[in-house]
Amino acid sequence: MGGIAGQYFKQFGLTVAVAVFFSLLVARLHHAAARRLFPARATAMPSRSPASCMRGYTRAACSWSVRFTAWR
Repeated sequence: MGGIAGQYFKQFGLTVAVAVFFSLLVARLHHAAARRLFPARATAMPSRSPASCMRGYTRAACSWSVRFTAWR
């Protein structure tokens, strides 16, 4: 595309390409830095079952909604 509009589209495309490149770079380096800064522990915490997590979430959400309901 030529003309003034073509110049704007070219600059916009270049900007998007550079932004995507830096996004990829940050995503890769963030993971690598996190693995280096926070190595895996030898003794991991036991994982909770999804059912117990859901029960805790439901209990917390219900108690919050009952406390802050507008019907009181």
